Amino acid sequence: MSSLGEAIRNIILRALPSLSEEIQQKLVSTLESSGVECVDDLKYVQQEDIKELLPVIQQRKLLEQFKLTTSITLNIQASPIDLSSSSPVSSVSSASTTSLSTLSSPTSSCSLSSLHDQSSAGSASILKSWPETFQVPWDKMPQEIQTAISNGTRPAPDKRRQMVRILADEVRKYEANPTRSQCHIICQNITRQYPKTFADMTSSGDVIAGGFTSLLSQNTDREHQSLQLSKIQ
Repeated sequence: MSSLGEAIRNIILRALPSLSEEIQQKLVSTLESSGVECVDDLKYVQQEDIKELLPVIQQRKLLEQFKLTTSITLNIQASPIDLSSSSPVSSVSSASTTSLSTLSSPTSSCSLSSLHDQSSAGSASILKSWPETFQVPWDKMPQEIQTAISNGTRPAPDKRRQMVRILADEVRKYEANPTRSQCHIICQNITRQYPKTFADMTSSGDVIAGGFTSLLSQNTDREHQSLQLSKIQ
């Protein structure tokens, strides 16, 4: 196995330590044949690229690890950044130690000059706001929601409302009173990732106004109701 393949395999094992060697090799082969030339390229991998090899939840875990690893790569090689004041994004710093072996590999960066350019742009351009890195807890969602995602179908209205309640509870772990713009980013990311399941569409399948308006409305209504209840209590 090439040095790049070994680096990818190590990242896979951090996310899915019990994954069989056969699936590991298939994943590495699939990623390399898809055009991954260095560890930093893993941030471009999407769910559809690995959907034939892993169950939905394992796909989520692996993609999250890819994003975490490439984020650490940029933070360490571009400039020292203190993440201790960032919450809950500060959890990234705890994973940096386990990623040093990957970062020391020559395959960890496609272009040192690219990293230099990112460094000169400042840490603000590297660290994203929490809504942009927010991970939806799909494993906590109703089974009907997970099935709808897998099949590309629309969930029942009551299950969608239940999903919104869970989503709102998770968002409040990051921000007690999230703004509409923060909710906007989260809902937009959800509908972009699963348009067939959550996006607003016409009967002919055309996306309406970005596709996230109804989900955003449901989420902000839920947040407003929760805020009012907290004031009463």
